[in-house]
Amino acid sequence: MTANVWSGKPFHLIKKQPWSGLVALASIILLAYISVKISVSGMGAVWGAVDPKASDGPTSLAWRYYNSASLAGFTLFPFLIWNHYFDNWPQKWGSVVGWFIRTIGVFALAVAQFYIYYAVCWPLLGLKPELSNHVNKPLVWLFWAIIPLLFNDWFMGKYPFYKATAECVGVIGSKTTSSST
Repeated sequence: MTANVWSGKPFHLIKKQPWSGLVALASIILLAYISVKISVSGMGAVWGAVDPKASDGPTSLAWRYYNSASLAGFTLFPFLIWNHYFDNWPQKWGSVVGWFIRTIGVFALAVAQFYIYYAVCWPLLGLKPELSNHVNKPLVWLFWAIIPLLFNDWFMGKYPFYKATAECVGVIGSKTTSSST
């Protein structure tokens, strides 16, 4: 998200490489760590303390980390669609406004996708529509939805969902040389 949805902000303020990349990398790892800790502690508020003997389910630490990854996965699909098919709209309102619109938009779409997934997981997938159901692992289905999206972008030129607007750039006064005789 930092490179695409956020247009590299705030890391664009550092002008020299490798410092910009190193600060971005360290910041992204720190942001991921904080996000996981917040989501896992939120699960502790909902389901209580972790049971060290539990191997699966809401009281298991491993399940809570997997569930945290699933919550992040719900943001990945809307982010990829926004980035690949909408050219990181809206740029015309300025970078700050665009940053807020894209960030709020991705999270709003993630919440909508979360509710849609849990609404259809019983009739379509045969899974109980419960967040605390240890059998229901939406990250698997999220990645299977992401794969066709990326294939459509990489191998099909986003056809038929996207039409690129190519600009013709002409160079005035350029000389062409040919190596053929």
